[in-house]
Amino acid sequence: MKKNCLLLTFLLSSIFSFSQDICGKWKFKSILADSVENGINLKKISNEDAMQINEDGSFYYEIKNENLIANGTWKLADNNLSLHYTMPKDTIRNYHITNDGKSLVLNENGVNFSFIKEDLKPIKVAATAININSIFRGVICIISLLFIAFLFSSNRKEINWQLVSKGLGFQILFAILILKIPLISTVFEFAGKIFAKTISFTQEGTMFLFRSFETGVIESPLMNFAPHRVYL
Repeated sequence: MKKNCLLLTFLLSSIFSFSQDICGKWKFKSILADSVENGINLKKISNEDAMQINEDGSFYYEIKNENLIANGTWKLADNNLSLHYTMPKDTIRNYHITNDGKSLVLNENGVNFSFIKEDLKPIKVAATAININSIFRGVICIISLLFIAFLFSSNRKEINWQLVSKGLGFQILFAILILKIPLISTVFEFAGKIFAKTISFTQEGTMFLFRSFETGVIESPLMNFAPHRVYL
């Protein structure tokens, strides 16, 4: 039971992490057939054209020279991205996605839509004051998590509530230090970047093993071959 819960948690966190990876503003680099690397774009894109993928599940893009504006919602499953358009017309388009954090390629029907992540300067946001509502929401979340953990425990009588209290105390202490002391916040931010970079190596390794030397992307035959090889 515990193993299944841990596996489910890992899978959900992996999916969430990858979803977060594609969020942001992506500038159009090229729109070409997947059989070529360079050439005349199939659409007249400019340097200002970009696609915005939001964490709330919505997307928006514009190609000015083609007088094309599109928006809708997106869903990600493994390496397949579904765009549910509400404009210019109600339709669903499915893409195979290749993403290394800096570049994004959407492949559909033999066409590669290539993007580059736009580097945005971090915006300093003034810290919001702690109010009763935020404290109340935090307390409710903690109680909910403890209740779920208690509910799925196989031996509730052996729960060390003193240890649980100490763990919560350390979490609150870390939160206060990160919010109030810039040096500690910088250290945790640096550590987070190291973990994110380490995780991105898996994507680079996958691209190195399975991408086509001709097109630079993972072709559909290798898409079917790769999962079987991974689990052998």
